[in-house]
Amino acid sequence: MISLFLAAGVLTAPIRPNIIILLIDDLGWKDFGVLGSSVYKTPNIDRFAAEGTRFSQSYAAASVCSPTRASLFSGQYPARLGITDWLPGADIRTQKLVSPQMPEHLDRKLVTLPEALRNAGYTTWNVGKWHLGADPYGPTANGFDVNIAGNETGQPTSYFYPYGNEGNDYNRVRPLSGGRPGEYLTDRLTDEAMGLIDRKDGRPFFLQLSHYTVHMPLEAKASDFAKYESLVGKDFAKRRATYAAMVDNLDQNVGKLMSHLRDRGLDNDTLVFITSDNGGLHDVTDNKPLRLGKGYLYEGGIRTPLIARWPGRVPSGKVSVSPVSTIDYYPTLLETVGLAPVRSQLQDGVSFATQLLGKARTTKERTLYWHYPHYHTVQRPPASAIRKGNLKLVHWYETDKDEVYDLEKDPGETRDLSEENPSLRMSLRNDLDRWLIKVGAKFATANPKFRTEKTAQIPRVSDGDCSCRLSIYRDQIIE
Repeated sequence: MISLFLAAGVLTAPIRPNIIILLIDDLGWKDFGVLGSSVYKTPNIDRFAAEGTRFSQSYAAASVCSPTRASLFSGQYPARLGITDWLPGADIRTQKLVSPQMPEHLDRKLVTLPEALRNAGYTTWNVGKWHLGADPYGPTANGFDVNIAGNETGQPTSYFYPYGNEGNDYNRVRPLSGGRPGEYLTDRLTDEAMGLIDRKDGRPFFLQLSHYTVHMPLEAKASDFAKYESLVGKDFAKRRATYAAMVDNLDQNVGKLMSHLRDRGLDNDTLVFITSDNGGLHDVTDNKPLRLGKGYLYEGGIRTPLIARWPGRVPSGKVSVSPVSTIDYYPTLLETVGLAPVRSQLQDGVSFATQLLGKARTTKERTLYWHYPHYHTVQRPPASAIRKGNLKLVHWYETDKDEVYDLEKDPGETRDLSEENPSLRMSLRNDLDRWLIKVGAKFATANPKFRTEKTAQIPRVSDGDCSCRLSIYRDQIIE
């Protein structure tokens, strides 16, 4: 393939660091000690943050997983890609609106982020969740040289060996062979990633370590759960303690990975990001003061942690208030390693490489958009949103109503300004509508069979966030 890149970027001479994106599933925006949690013990991630830069205004491109992942690899908004819900989604015919049809995988015409980096000499690895289509549309068809444990599904059958792989369960973790009784998936995926690093062949590497944790089912190792068991009571459910144990285990694995890089002499040559694919589940973690969580276009559903570390390059101990989105990773990484944009491919994302490397002043002047023409549950109907500077509008399609918030004064989105400032509402709504047309967004349509008196609860067939199964090794709990 003819290379599509020219030397460019923020560095005078191209520097090709190793790149690791630690993409955590359903992690809440303040699920680390350094981000404000007083419950979860995350000393390794807190140290990581002290040695790097965190972005306090980081957003997922969507409030659920697959669209965000599609944006990460393409640099485009989910609405432009047509992938606006988790795949394959739920074919809901019991509500007021019917969701649009979606592609079942990434468009093969896209030059994905791993493909762009591979064309420039990187070796590329995916370890963990993919959730963007089954073979022949899996990771190795989209620019990854190696794929371990990434497939079309969005959650594991279990976090404990054999991960559902003994049978033909849809959510079994594959391709992933071997293992031993008691083995925990987050530990195993980290070990697989470290094994790939040990086989490094001299080329820089791009590793997406996409942990399934902390997605449902809530399952924790007994040794981790024991640290939080004493908290269980009237105001702290057992499932929350299990979730806390999963975050704790994630922190241990981040520490293990970073120690491995240091031991191999790769620490100073590796740019590492820690982030999430959407906001945290608000019934198992605390997103406050942000409103609600996963599946909503309120801040709790789309605001995510983002911490970057690259010794000697990314400033340490810094907090950036510049709004950034999943769509920005593609152009940011190309610019950081000295590559020009792919000329044949439109980019919605904007590079934040200069902010990442401490070479530009942070700013809040950015407009971001979201489009979710689906039901996630009955309480989470189709919506779109725009953030322009500190102002945000959420539009609900069932009621054709708008809500407007000032995020600087009201980050919890408690005071709707739409009625007291109709001109502001109309201005934001017009901007949102123009963007929806520009990207070719698909919309939910009226359901001719809808009957108000027989509204039904919406089943969730594979995304799994309504599951209440809790498991602790050697002690399974059903609630």
